[in-house]
Amino acid sequence: MRRRGLLPGMLALFALLAAAVCAGSPYVPAAQKAPEDIEAIWAIEDAREESDVPLVTALKMNGVPLAYDAAENTFYCTLGLEDGEAWPELRLTAPGAKGVRLMFVDDYTYDWRSEAVAEGYAYQVLAYTETAFGYFDLVFTGLPIVQLAAEAPITSEDTQVQFTFSVFGETAQSTPARAHLRGDRSLSWKPKGGYKIEFTRGGDSGKVPQHVAGLCETDEIILLPLAIDSTMMRDRLSWDIVSMAFDPDESFGGLPNQYVELFVDGRYEGVYLMMTPYDIGEEMRKEGQETIFRDSLYRVTSLEMEKDRPVLPDPTSPETGFELFYAPSAAHGFDGLQEYLALMTEKDDAKFTQKALACLDLDSLLRYTLIMQLGCMVDNAGNNLYIWAHSQGGQTRYRFAFWDMDLTWGLYAGDEGDRWVELPVADRVIALDVGGARSRIGEIWADLQRRGVTEETIDALVTQYVHELGDSGAYARDAQRWEKGGFVPDGYEIVGFASARFEMMNAWVNALGE
Repeated sequence: MRRRGLLPGMLALFALLAAAVCAGSPYVPAAQKAPEDIEAIWAIEDAREESDVPLVTALKMNGVPLAYDAAENTFYCTLGLEDGEAWPELRLTAPGAKGVRLMFVDDYTYDWRSEAVAEGYAYQVLAYTETAFGYFDLVFTGLPIVQLAAEAPITSEDTQVQFTFSVFGETAQSTPARAHLRGDRSLSWKPKGGYKIEFTRGGDSGKVPQHVAGLCETDEIILLPLAIDSTMMRDRLSWDIVSMAFDPDESFGGLPNQYVELFVDGRYEGVYLMMTPYDIGEEMRKEGQETIFRDSLYRVTSLEMEKDRPVLPDPTSPETGFELFYAPSAAHGFDGLQEYLALMTEKDDAKFTQKALACLDLDSLLRYTLIMQLGCMVDNAGNNLYIWAHSQGGQTRYRFAFWDMDLTWGLYAGDEGDRWVELPVADRVIALDVGGARSRIGEIWADLQRRGVTEETIDALVTQYVHELGDSGAYARDAQRWEKGGFVPDGYEIVGFASARFEMMNAWVNALGE
């Protein structure tokens, strides 16, 4: 009997709790729609004092945590770019904000969704308690959002962070990680620096693979600041071209990438290119599990930059050297490079030809040369050139791969659309027609075009980048954040430069075949 007597009370309690959840409990207040009469807002203000500090510093939209720029008291919500004009159902909540209520002052649904995103409209939201009120802004972006919450300022040393990645329509990804500033020259481009992120289980634990939407399963990512290229497109275009030129399962080929907007410790940092770095061991293992025990990897580098890794001076240039990235034996790290050094310093043409045939992967060298010359990659001959000493049939065969392709497609090349980027070993191989290089380079050039490396493709890619940067509103925000001149993305200079380069390359390849 007593249990039956409790039943109506329990049902009433459950009904009350359900109603509280539906209406938005004081611990998870949901924003009310904008009132039709502005006097309703004024009445709330008149009955309260304006707060000196923000009443809300953490929000969620449909359960996804929003990024916050504390200096501007503005929250950012990602909405994507390709979902039409209609607004999705949006529920703005402030979990844990006890006693705080939210109300939209502006009704965003009066605007077209694409226009609100592209123009970066800031919609005002009122937060208030029984005694205080305050305002914050809400901005919708078309790009994914990365947030780094760090335990200490991020420097060139590893710092513990919480990594959060938000893509519209998907559950936010949040994981412990380590972060540090990356790059050589880029460290001098501060205040906008690049970052390397390694996913962990927290503390000093080892790296843990994560599936990052839009990229792949990876245990680390890099965030490129795109600081010296006003278009913010050249690095991405170069990687997309490399992806076309290499087979999907080929070693040291293209890398997945995407634009994101970055927030670090409640501070808006702008547009970045998020991509995966090479996992050197995994790239080598694509040629067989045993390669990691035999092969070495080096990078041609400028000696003006201080390096953490061992560097061997270039015997043919006082300005460059070879940076050791990987070797099976640290004590003999540069042993795998000796045949290449002997080739570089060989004066006799006949002996050079013999050595080149013995140690060069001719197709790899010629493909690298074609892509480098097409993009006028002025920083990828005396710097940012990977040389892979690959053991094949008991002999070392040198292959070549790209890295850091920002000084490309006319950047720092001025008006020299016909500039030739010197790569002495490749230039000499072609001049001496080693292994039929002249006819082979024509075949590789034709294959690249069949794979999509064409003027039309570059035009289409640049158009897509302009869409992503401009119609997301992100390009203008980055320009404002870093006080840059242009607020509208324009890739015309890249398309025009590429057209001139294709004309030059076609003429050169045709001349080689005559």
